[in-house]
Amino acid sequence: MSDEIRLYGETDEEKLIREKKQCRLIVKEILDFGITDRQKYQIIKLMAENLESFEHMKRLVDVIDELTVTDVGDLLGGKEKVFADLAKAQDETGESNG
Repeated sequence: MSDEIRLYGETDEEKLIREKKQCRLIVKEILDFGITDRQKYQIIKLMAENLESFEHMKRLVDVIDELTVTDVGDLLGGKEKVFADLAKAQDETGESNG
């Protein structure tokens, strides 16, 4: 008899490596479509909305929303960001224009 131990199946490390490789292939497929940054944010947001952890989903969606609002404001000459900042300042001080 031999002192050799035979392992069946994959180790946790092998499983992690396989999953990461699969993720890279999925990302490559998506990027091969030639998508814009705005579409990348939307895809990330949609993926985040499917997480099992509500807390993680909420935090990721909030960050993506914050980043994309800034981007839209930049695309529109900063007007949207200015309006968002004004509304936020009014909320904080309790003032309103109407």
